[in-house]
Amino acid sequence: MITKLLTGALIICLFCSCSFFCRPAKIRTGPEVITFEADLGPVLFQHRKHQHELKQNCVICHHKGSEKTHACRSCHKKKKDTVEGDPICFFDVKMSLCRDCHQKERDQETSKKAPIHCNECHDTKKIKWTK
Repeated sequence: MITKLLTGALIICLFCSCSFFCRPAKIRTGPEVITFEADLGPVLFQHRKHQHELKQNCVICHHKGSEKTHACRSCHKKKKDTVEGDPICFFDVKMSLCRDCHQKERDQETSKKAPIHCNECHDTKKIKWTK
């Protein structure tokens, strides 16, 4: 009787430990949130949320496709610092890649919350006004 109970308890323990250790790992690369400083106020980019929604298809944004990705601004400079022959400026990247994708989400009615207007992304209360 005790042998059967101990055997049953052992089987349950083995099952629980196997199900714990054999479950797929969650991919958590990159930061959860990225703050982009901008003239219209900072933008909080929900990086982890986009990773999940894009099903870890990182090359949609990180177009180089390497395992180690770099900050956008390491290649895409500010508009005022961009010279002929440089990759497009970071502003144009955001407006073409980010805003266009959000607009498509709204057009297809898959999301009514995808921000497309300035104040929906930018925290305009934190604008650094220059004279």
